[in-house]
Amino acid sequence: MLYTIQQAAKATGMSRQAIHAAVKKGKISASKNAQGILEVDAAELHRVYPLVNLDEPNFTTKDSAVDAFDAENRELKTKIQGLEALLAEVRTERDRWQEQADAWQMQAKALTAAPQPAQKRGFWARLFT
Repeated sequence: MLYTIQQAAKATGMSRQAIHAAVKKGKISASKNAQGILEVDAAELHRVYPLVNLDEPNFTTKDSAVDAFDAENRELKTKIQGLEALLAEVRTERDRWQEQADAWQMQAKALTAAPQPAQKRGFWARLFT
């Protein structure tokens, strides 16, 4: 959004002369439009001078913006806490399933272990035992 010098003065509560002086000193950058009128970008203007005029519908007061951010911050913190609790629950469940899988694996290894072949006894050992 571009402001003319007069609109910039009105938006910041300063005089036109003060805005012109800031442009001349280089505090604020401005450019001339096709008609030769100086225009200041809103972001550039409010970087140096805060907004005081609330006639513009696109701007909110700083306090209401801070309140909105605080509300959003609280909501996000609540969501984070819920997600952390869910993550802890999922990790516990994962560990329980892992223990069960390990137990099944040990049982499968025990069942599939090949029995040791009996040693062949010789003829004389079989005869006298």
